Amino acid sequence: METKEQILKPIAYRFGLFLGLVIIASLIVEPFIAQKSIVSILSFSATLLVFIMGIKKFKTNNKNKISLVDTIKIGLAIAVIGALIAAIYTYVHLNYLAEQTITNYNYAMLIIRTLSVGLVISLVTGLIIKNDR
Repeated sequence: METKEQILKPIAYRFGLFLGLVIIASLIVEPFIAQKSIVSILSFSATLLVFIMGIKKFKTNNKNKISLVDTIKIGLAIAVIGALIAAIYTYVHLNYLAEQTITNYNYAMLIIRTLSVGLVISLVTGLIIKNDR
């Protein structure tokens, strides 16, 4: 029988990678679209979908049992991996690929913002789908 940690790791890696790709895609597409609100809505929708799918996958792999603590763990694990991927891409893009060099970009804020969004989404999702029994 697999432990929760053995179930959590591959899900966190897979959906964290998806989250990182969503963030990277929104960073790439944003300069080319005039209406920034469309990019924000699509990016947030995709982010929400990644977290919900990751949490539901964990629940399915854990014999349909999940607690609020489990949803927060999986949500934060996905957020950490996605934020690190996005921060690495942002660093490379701003320092090597961008036409203008931005010297004072705050990478910590990118990570903190992603973790905050992940915490809120996983908390709300956990309150909706938890079943401690």
